[in-house]
Amino acid sequence: MHPAPLSTLENIYLEDSYFLGMLAVGSDLKLRGLFALTGDHPDYAPPKPGEQHCYREGDIVISGLKVTKWQAGAHPTILVGPDTELDFGSIGIGANDDGYWVETEWFEMSFQADSVKAVLDGVER
Repeated sequence: MHPAPLSTLENIYLEDSYFLGMLAVGSDLKLRGLFALTGDHPDYAPPKPGEQHCYREGDIVISGLKVTKWQAGAHPTILVGPDTELDFGSIGIGANDDGYWVETEWFEMSFQADSVKAVLDGVER
């Protein structure tokens, strides 16, 4: 299985995004985040005063999840994010020849999936 490119994540700057939690629904997994959008993202707006990036809440939706490897993260922490929400640290996600991977401070996971896409709150595409 060769994974599809993560084109719905290409204009999201994950390095400066915040992992807010996750929810499993059947074979789907939603990774909740406060995402930093790049200037090329169609929903980009100038950053709010005092913020470095344009931030939007949403989910990375993994449909048809089949976990191939799961391990606990090395440094789980809980902080208060810029909107006074709980912040569970950083998040990274990508594709490789075997499927996909996601890494947070709480867990690392390798998986296969039918699709992986970003869905921002209040945006229908």
